[in-house]
Parts: sequence; structure tokens; C-alpha cells
Amino acid sequence: MAKIHKPLPFPTLQSKPELSALPNISDDIQQTLALLSGYDGSQRELLRCSPGGILYFNSPRAADIIKVTATAINFDWVGDNVITNEIVVRADSGNADLVQVMIDKPFAAGSAWPLAANESIQLSLDNLNNLNLRIIADTEIVYILYTR
Repeated sequence: MAKIHKPLPFPTLQSKPELSALPNISDDIQQTLALLSGYDGSQRELLRCSPGGILYFNSPRAADIIKVTATAINFDWVGDNVITNEIVVRADSGNADLVQVMIDKPFAAGSAWPLAANESIQLSLDNLNNLNLRIIADTEIVYILYTR
């Protein structure tokens, strides 16, 4: 049976008995701890919650903002090969026509997500090149914020 060599203090939880070094950890407790942690692809992090048990989560730090300006009518744009996990796409407030959002494939009428001026959509994608846009009117603008 494994032992905890360093206690993990949680002053706001008021655990009883008080936490101490070297308690035994059974297999079922190890599995429970594994389920209470998140994995980001390279390391495990303990999930955080309030004393009442409400799970906290934060969006990852923003990496960059891309401004896409259409240079023609029905301008198609595909993202570069950039690892990400969240993307926000926002149509500029001055746009007169729609921006069509597609995932993993080029624009197809009737199956794209339309964005009018100043509307946005947040997506969970693992690569920016999964994002496909069609900007209907020439010179209209779309902003893309993405995380890493």
C-alpha cells in the first residue's frame, strides 16, 4: 500500500482528522484521486472546487488574435496548423453580410453556422486548421481569438 509523504493541506475544508504525513493510501483511494485530477496531455493537475463541492474551471490563456479581412466576395479562409483548444470567432460590428463558420470542411450552404455583425461563437478545437470560414462580402472582417 502506498503512503502520502507530504500532506496536502486544505485549510478551508476543515478535514477531520487533521492531515498528517505518511497515511496509507488504498488502491480505491488512488483511483479516486486519479478521477479527481485533470490531464492536459503532458501532466496531471488536481481539479479545484469550492468548499461546497462546486468544480472550478478556467479557460486556457489566450495565445493570439487573428484579424481576417475578405479580399473578394465569398472569401474562403482556413486556419494555419496551430495547436489550440479553444477558439472564439467574432464578426466585426461593421459587417453588412454574414460570416459562415464550418468545422473540418469547406463551406457548404445550409450546414454552416452563420454569424451576423458583432455575433460570436466559441468552439473547442485542437487545431486552428479545423476552422473554415466563408466571408460573404468583400472587405468584411472576422476576428479569431485562440488559446494554446
